[in-house]
Amino acid sequence: TIQLVVFYLQVFGIILNLQDDYKAAGLLGNPNIFALHLLFPLAILFEYTIRIKFNRTGRFRRIPLIILISAIVFTIVITKCRTAWIGAIIIVAIEITAEYKLWPLFRHKLKATYKNIAILSVLILTIIFSVGIINYKKPSSLGRIFIWKLTIDEVKKKPLWGQL
Repeated sequence: TIQLVVFYLQVFGIILNLQDDYKAAGLLGNPNIFALHLLFPLAILFEYTIRIKFNRTGRFRRIPLIILISAIVFTIVITKCRTAWIGAIIIVAIEITAEYKLWPLFRHKLKATYKNIAILSVLILTIIFSVGIINYKKPSSLGRIFIWKLTIDEVKKKPLWGQL
């Protein structure tokens, strides 16, 4: 929560980020590192919030947790860190799958047709999301793809010892 408070104080210009390249990045100086840092508390808080029994006392304990989770997710979105976005989606998917026991349902109780539809739907959504993420920061994405291609070419030239 201290990181979030510092981040929003930087966003609103009340305090300055120590690194001039970025307006806001919490205490870590870089918004990408900050966003990735937020994934750990997001996973723990999400898990804890799901596990709280939904009764009169549990409902009141959930409200601050949901507010904090929302603040973390919103912060991850505004940092524009695509890696953290992917991490947050994976965390939510794993938590929901585990909580609602979707994997055993998928493996044992669904007909093959529904399994194929589910797999195809996830594949299509993944492709759409991937294209969107690549186009969101296209120059950065193309630069990374270039580095990956270059690395693969260098590994092909000297696969065992590399470029000593």
